[in-house]
This record gives sequence, C-alpha cells and structure tokens, in this order.
Amino acid sequence: MMRAPGPRMPGGMRGLLFVCVAVLVNVACTTAARVPSGVVAHRGASADWPENTLPALDAAVRAKAAWVEFDTFEARDGVAFLMHDRTLDRTTDAATLYGPECLSSSLDWSQVQRLDAGAWKGAAHRGTPVPSLEQALQLLGGTPAMIERKHGSPESVLEPVRRLQRVQKDVVQSFDWEWLQAVHALEPTLVLGALGSGVLDEAALDAIARTGARFVHWKHTDLRPEDVTRVHARGWAVGVYTVDDPVRTAELRAMGVDFVTTNRP
Repeated sequence: MMRAPGPRMPGGMRGLLFVCVAVLVNVACTTAARVPSGVVAHRGASADWPENTLPALDAAVRAKAAWVEFDTFEARDGVAFLMHDRTLDRTTDAATLYGPECLSSSLDWSQVQRLDAGAWKGAAHRGTPVPSLEQALQLLGGTPAMIERKHGSPESVLEPVRRLQRVQKDVVQSFDWEWLQAVHALEPTLVLGALGSGVLDEAALDAIARTGARFVHWKHTDLRPEDVTRVHARGWAVGVYTVDDPVRTAELRAMGVDFVTTNRP
C-alpha cells in the first residue's frame, strides 16, 4: 500500500532554506578558522624590540608568528594607539614632555605622536614613535592581529578594523568582559577572546559565554588540565600568557592548549 505523499515545501522556500543553512555553515567554519592557534607574539617581538611599536610588530611577522598581539588605548580625541600601561612613563619620554605619571588616555593623538617609544629599550631604538591602531594593522598586512583593548570605547577599536576590512581576519580580547559583550552586540562576526587569571571554573565560563567570546586567554600558571578540557567542551579555543620557557611551552602543549603567547616568537 502506497503512502500518500505529505505536503511539499515550495521550491522557492527550499532554495531559501538551502541558502540560509549554507550561510550559517560558512560563518561557523570561517569563525572556527579565525580562532587563534600556534605562536602569538606578545606586544610584537618584545624581547628584542620596543614593545607595541611597528619595529616589534614587523620583527614578529618576519619570525613567522601565527598571530601578533598588542595593546590599545584611546587618545583623548578618539584615536586608538598602541600602549600597555595606564601611564606613559615606562615606555616613553612622556615624563619629560608632559610631566610624570601622564595618563595614556589623557593626550590627544597629536601629542602622542611626539613621544619617543624606543629609547627606553636602548639607544639603537631611539626615536621610535607610538603607532596608531590603524598603522599597526596596515603594517601587519596578511598576518592576523590579536588586539587587546586596555582602554577605550568599542568604536575606537572597531572603526579601524572595519575601515581596513579586517573584521574577518583579526581578533579582539580584553580583561573587561562587559566591554566584550558591547563589542559583540555591535559586530557579532568579530572573534572575541576573554582574558583572565585565577580560578577558571564553571561560573567563570558561564560569564565568558555571555560575552560572545570564542576563545579564552588565561594566565599560564593558573591554568589546569581540567580547565582546558572544560573550555574545549564549550567549543572554544584556549591559550595562555606569557611563556618564554620552551620546557613550559611543551608542558602546556601537552595539556592541549591551542596557542601560547610569548615575548620570543
């Protein structure tokens, strides 16, 4: 006895469904391909070059680092630039130009451009300028950036990334998980990472999930093998900072971490 045929989906609807599924699969695969793996150069090749400067980034690219990490602050007039510390004293001559304890977020971009960000690393690096986020991304070219936001609005980071059409190439991370959530709402296809330290328990993982992050970047001395298993169970990548010892790197690789951030790429 033949079964009566059930209702058929109109051809147009079948085509639309196929397109939607294909788009979702493509987005998932593309996102997975952009999650960090391998060696990440910490603030560029910062062991030998002034951190967060173009020469350090260039050296990391020449060293074949899989990803180049650097930090950003937002200048008073909205320009994102590369800097790690809350004040400019350690890595620039800001104390001479603008007084001691000058906040990284207190200057206009034109004032930041006057700083020497290389002399502290040695006379050979004297005169190295502080780069803007846009300049850094332009230098990296085909090498993906891991942008760590230290201070600034989501727009200060998103605008250069969008302008240079790198949303599908670079990743953005932060210790400020609420900020990550705001970025995810504005640009949901951008891969985000949650930075942290301490205990990486289920409560922390639940909080990370709310940010939309696709990877966890954790202090290597705090990460346990069971943490790696739990992160992978969520479908995320997990990496560690900052490791320059090859023996420790091998231990972490054996634990299953996906990427290791180092000053010596």
